[in-house]
Amino acid sequence: MYLVITLAYLILGFIEIFPLYKNNQKKEAAFNTAVFLFSLIISLLLNSGIKIPSAARVIEQSLSLFIGGISGE
Repeated sequence: MYLVITLAYLILGFIEIFPLYKNNQKKEAAFNTAVFLFSLIISLLLNSGIKIPSAARVIEQSLSLFIGGISGE
């Protein structure tokens, strides 16, 4: 299954990222590559059965702290 995931990412990466380099959009290509590699790593970890913690609680606490600080609560 790892091979299928890796091949799919290579094919999609070639289709998505190569035109950016070809059009001399280096910053966009670098950002796209970073996000792409991050998602590949997450996909391989999930395929391995590793549970990845949710970031929902941290985001909720950060937003409530930020919103609470603005409204003066």
